[in-house]
Amino acid sequence: MKAQHSPSYSRRILLGRITSILGAILTARPAAVIGADSNDKPISVKDYGAKGDGVTDDYASIKEAVRKINEQKGGTLIFPKGTYYIGAIKDLRDPSQDWDITFSECRGLTIDLQGSSIVVRGNFRRSADVKAARGYVSFKNTVIPIKLVNCQDCHLRNGTLLGGVGELTRDSGVVEGPCHGVMINGGADIYISDLTVRDFAADGVYIAPSPSAQGKKATRIRLDRVTSTNNARQGMSIVGGIGIRADGCYFGLTGIVKGAYGNHPPSAGVDVEPNVKPRDGNYTGQIEFINCKFDRNKGHNFVASSPESTASITLSECTFIGDAAARGQAFYAGAVNTYVQDCVIRQCTFMNCALMPGYAHRTSANPSSTKVENCTFSITKLRTPSIYVQSKLENLHITLRQNVLYFEPSGDIPRYFIQISNKGVEFTQNKIFVSAHKLLASGARPRFALQGISMYSDNEWIGRTQNDINPSQIIGPTKEESTNDRFLLDRTWIIPS
Repeated sequence: MKAQHSPSYSRRILLGRITSILGAILTARPAAVIGADSNDKPISVKDYGAKGDGVTDDYASIKEAVRKINEQKGGTLIFPKGTYYIGAIKDLRDPSQDWDITFSECRGLTIDLQGSSIVVRGNFRRSADVKAARGYVSFKNTVIPIKLVNCQDCHLRNGTLLGGVGELTRDSGVVEGPCHGVMINGGADIYISDLTVRDFAADGVYIAPSPSAQGKKATRIRLDRVTSTNNARQGMSIVGGIGIRADGCYFGLTGIVKGAYGNHPPSAGVDVEPNVKPRDGNYTGQIEFINCKFDRNKGHNFVASSPESTASITLSECTFIGDAAARGQAFYAGAVNTYVQDCVIRQCTFMNCALMPGYAHRTSANPSSTKVENCTFSITKLRTPSIYVQSKLENLHITLRQNVLYFEPSGDIPRYFIQISNKGVEFTQNKIFVSAHKLLASGARPRFALQGISMYSDNEWIGRTQNDINPSQIIGPTKEESTNDRFLLDRTWIIPS
């Protein structure tokens, strides 16, 4: 007898079940289409002889397990809990040899570290082998423990990659080499979660176009809860990619490494710097950072300075922390620099960290635009202006609107706490809190320069007394440029920390 549908089985219940199913699909990792039935059974690196004891060289065993994954074009590779040591040194004198742990052309791939660590050998010297345009290239490099080439529907999760830079040394003048933690060349729908990448001699994460396939960019890359720290050159580099999203990630202390190796410039938390100009408007872009932390990197905290090849970057609810006392040797140290097409910075927090939209060493013919809205700046120690826009750049449009800035400086202070001198800037509806009581003994006062900008109006300058802030401390704009600004005294507040 056929079951009868209950008349009480409402559309709402049906919709609820459909929504639950769709929700499960949408929140799952990128779909892994595992071609053949034989691929369903996970492959363990221990099945191929890996020990995971932190002492045995597991390089050959891991390579053999990966060869099997590549042979079947996908599947699941697991690293049972342990520490896996890679004892090989990558020697670039033989370009036919693939030294890295390379997953190639996989469709439906899971790499589950299961809480394990992969430790790359670092106790060797990178020798000066070939003279280059700048410095010397070394044939000797560390192995990349996770390299994805033209892979699709991949998930890398739950572990730690250690690059050994604390033991590494190099000859004088040796430049960076391919010594990354995770390298993504092309491919699509790649998801990295709950991963720590640290102590690599180049970048924690490196995203680049495919080495084949006419240089097709990596597409739809997502990082959740990824920590990239204490790497010598970059927390993450994006040299070619579309649709990259990082959520709840940490990019910190780049260029701050143990041992004698030192750092490589630019030593940024994240650097978006495409190597190739786009074809047919196919820009590197649609890049989004949400609730990420950029912490005391030796170079920029975040930099994207190629408007001719980069478009559409959003930084939302992120925190940027500078350390002027320790890393004030470069004007841009710890700063956030955006010189691209269509950048939005919203609801972010800047702690002793400068914002330099449009800071560049050359002018591009392409237009650059940055919107900075509803952000908070907390400045107690900073040797550069907290917001700096230089005058020489053309085709620049920067909107600074509805931000809150707190200044309570002490010690050495910059000439101007805000220095803007570009006709493409709008500075409106901002609140600027100034407390100069820690400078009274020196007689110094915070000063602000806003000259030649396109729009300046409806800002509030707030202090406890006239010793904190008054109109004489603002250089420009002219009366014609300024409308409805207010100076409010006898106010108290607590600077965010």
